[in-house]
Amino acid sequence: MAAGPRPIPHGTSSGYVSHKCRCDACREAEIARQRAWRRRLREGKVRHCPDHPRCVPVRVRGTVYPLISAAAAALRITPGSISGQLDRKGHADAAGLGSHAPRRNVPRPNARPCVIHGRRFASIAEAARALGVGYAHLHRQLKAGMTPRYRDYLLGRMMRAGMGAER
Repeated sequence: MAAGPRPIPHGTSSGYVSHKCRCDACREAEIARQRAWRRRLREGKVRHCPDHPRCVPVRVRGTVYPLISAAAAALRITPGSISGQLDRKGHADAAGLGSHAPRRNVPRPNARPCVIHGRRFASIAEAARALGVGYAHLHRQLKAGMTPRYRDYLLGRMMRAGMGAER
């Protein structure tokens, strides 16, 4: 005699995950499980099993950690970012440092310098920010040759910004 379908265990995360129940009790149980897992991950208590045969130590910037998850917890990043670094580069020395160093007020290498009323700007975008005008309109005017009216308008903007025209 075949048994009927198993009853859904309401109020549990297995009811939410395995049985696809979306009632409020099952949803709250799954949210509580996820929150507890994230808390344990932040505390470094997730999947630290150094005695497991598949776990290998990992070296990050000279420090040897018994597991990838232990290194991730110490560096406050996800284990996937460390294993991704190991897959892509073969080492995890850049884990947790960001993809590249932040740019420090350096204009882009393809920036086109411009001169407006004798004032030199490193790029059109910098000029537009300093003058408080739109980049697209300023670029269009510079490309086509500024009209006398727009040239006077920019001179007024420079005077109000306290830059003054350098003659």
